[in-house]
Amino acid sequence: MPSDSTPLSPADLFDALADEYESMREELGWDPFPHLFDAFGAERSLAGKRILDIGCGTGEVAEHLSQRGAKVVGLDVSEVMCAYAAERVPDSQFFVADLGHPLQFEDDLFDGVIALGCVEYVEDLEAACAEMTRVTAPGGVVLWTLELCGEGYDGGSAEKIEFLGDWVRHRRSREAVDALIASLPIDAQITPIRGFFLEE
Repeated sequence: MPSDSTPLSPADLFDALADEYESMREELGWDPFPHLFDAFGAERSLAGKRILDIGCGTGEVAEHLSQRGAKVVGLDVSEVMCAYAAERVPDSQFFVADLGHPLQFEDDLFDGVIALGCVEYVEDLEAACAEMTRVTAPGGVVLWTLELCGEGYDGGSAEKIEFLGDWVRHRRSREAVDALIASLPIDAQITPIRGFFLEE
């Protein structure tokens, strides 16, 4: 385990959280599924659709998608969480991978790419978004969530949040995110959603 003065890597952080990850999410009130199903169509069958779940965690999202007929490939920086996910959704594939590096998939391979609660750990968001777009087939869906900072924050520096030691998350302003999305070859819809607050 890193010393108190050393920020945790995302892999170390989520390896340590794996056993209590889902109960922690429930306590914090994080429920991505309404937005997830809206993006793919609440009544739409996903039979045969190829979905890439980046930051798959313990496989909760992959399980829901698989139950609707999708062929899911999950990626996570945590080897422990990938093992949980593989046990939970045995008909899907899970690999240890980091969104901060190029995705090892061919162009236009997936009908949808999901990245919930993970892009905050990526320093080069522009490169990550370009990769997510690259592996998505024309007409597909790319869905990702991102923490924003208040107006006027330039997003140029990473903030540290103390939780199980320190780790680094990269936050951007709404203006920076708007500019990034405008530069991508996609038709984008931005939907503000309510998150949660950690109180002392």
